[in-house]
Amino acid sequence: MKYNNRILSFVFLGLLVLVVLTRWVKSSSGQQSFKSILVSVDTSQVVSFVISPQVDKPQEVKMIKKNKQWYLQKDGQEIELDNDRIQGILGQIARLQVLRLAARSKDKWKDYELEDATATRLKVLGVNNTELLNLLVGKAGFEGYDQFSYVRLQGEDEVYAVKALFSQELNQKMNDWRDQTFIKFSPPDIRKLEFKFPEDSSFSMSKNEISWQINDSEADSAQTARIQNYLQEISNLSLDSFEDKLKPGGNPLMRLNMEGVNMKPILIQVFATQKPGDFLLTSSLNPKAFFRSNSEGDFGKIFQGKSAFEE
Repeated sequence: MKYNNRILSFVFLGLLVLVVLTRWVKSSSGQQSFKSILVSVDTSQVVSFVISPQVDKPQEVKMIKKNKQWYLQKDGQEIELDNDRIQGILGQIARLQVLRLAARSKDKWKDYELEDATATRLKVLGVNNTELLNLLVGKAGFEGYDQFSYVRLQGEDEVYAVKALFSQELNQKMNDWRDQTFIKFSPPDIRKLEFKFPEDSSFSMSKNEISWQINDSEADSAQTARIQNYLQEISNLSLDSFEDKLKPGGNPLMRLNMEGVNMKPILIQVFATQKPGDFLLTSSLNPKAFFRSNSEGDFGKIFQGKSAFEE
């Protein structure tokens, strides 16, 4: 009987040592028990964001919601944003799922790019500037094909790996949040291009079932290749050179009208500025935005003379 009790005592002691060792190993590797949801935010109460991106410190990106529409605040202006993009972020912060605890102390913040000076900060505010979330976002991580972000809450030391793409989505300059669409079409769908230039330099290019024409002359194979290359080059053009302070006056200096099948017509207009060789561009695909360019930039890429296709 004493022998059996001794065996049971050794078994119990062995199990106790195993439990202690297991907890110590998990604690050392940051895998001990932790809350599965870091934060839960009632997104119906969110009225604004303030983001301090890592790439553009100390610039702050401020967004507000008015009548269900999200706007970017910049220089006293309110610029309409893509609601779906904002809803994607709200969906992630509604229940921020924790994958694992990565670190317990601030000594590890630098490893995860989570020091105050290097992290991207996200503040989520409710009515009367009530702070609903103050989150610092560091570098991204990968597990197989899944991507996650390292984060910590303001005022806490712990670093968590969370199931969210905040490292890329939030670390953006102000203009990256805006609609940069300028020209977008499928090259085979284009049937007609009309270039309106000053004086007598205007011309058009059109496509029938057989071939391209430049004005009324059929394009040869070399000219057709130039037209196709041009269409391919401008078919998916985004601009980030927003001009918010200077507004055009008078009539456009140049115009390009693009028509085709399976698409709405696209109208590009160019306005002169007081600076020679400097222009304001606008597109019917993004009519509320003006972009600045010159002959060596996107303006020169889009507005090419007739000789560029005939030579």
